[in-house]
Amino acid sequence: MNATTAVPTTTVVVEKVRRVVKPRRHFLEINPPPPLRAYTVDQIEAEHPGIKGRLRQWIKRADSGDPDFRWLALCVIRVARSVLIDEIRFRDSLYQRTAIPAAPSRRSTTDKATA
Repeated sequence: MNATTAVPTTTVVVEKVRRVVKPRRHFLEINPPPPLRAYTVDQIEAEHPGIKGRLRQWIKRADSGDPDFRWLALCVIRVARSVLIDEIRFRDSLYQRTAIPAAPSRRSTTDKATA
């Protein structure tokens, strides 16, 4: 065998380049929601004394599907038999509702003068 015509018998190993997989992060880790502050009905009524005694009736109306109390249905959190209220949503919704101008009186101006 001639040294110039000899072919090496070893094979060339080719390694595939593996793509490095980046760990995926959950979208809530990237953009977390605001903190949740859940209070009981008594705690909310203590913080907002103007609605004391009304909140349970409002929750009942929201549960029955009253469109005027749809905003409250979004704030109510139910865990077993407990009723909790998301304080941040409740406060924001309540303040938005109080910013609505009052409806005009049903009584006419002549009725007010005679009363």
